[in-house]
Amino acid sequence: QIFWRYVLRDPLGWTDQGCRFVFVWMCMFGLPVLFYRKSVVAFDLIVGKLKGKAALTVDIVFILIGLFFAVYFLIASIQFCVKTGPRIIPGFFNIPFNAVYAALPVAAVLLILVFIDQLFLNLKAVFGKEEGK
Repeated sequence: QIFWRYVLRDPLGWTDQGCRFVFVWMCMFGLPVLFYRKSVVAFDLIVGKLKGKAALTVDIVFILIGLFFAVYFLIASIQFCVKTGPRIIPGFFNIPFNAVYAALPVAAVLLILVFIDQLFLNLKAVFGKEEGK
């Protein structure tokens, strides 16, 4: 892009659009990874002071809130993809807008799977200790 823009004075438009679309996909796939690794910024001042079942219970509540958001995000992103329709991105190899916006529902499904996995792990930790007594 630098060569085309500054040397030939004829920038390629599709490279800029391609970078934007890859950035959208990268951000959307980064969201489930962050939640899976528990690397998101969290207000854990109170949760850090809790121990045992109390901490797990608060964690389960936060996971359920996140799961609710992820389901809502899935529904809204599917509606958004349907609303955009089969419009074509001008100057970008006749790719439809849905190819870019499909990152949203895919990320939402992955996020739901991550939350369900974390929910089962926490429930297993809460109820698994009682059975071992």
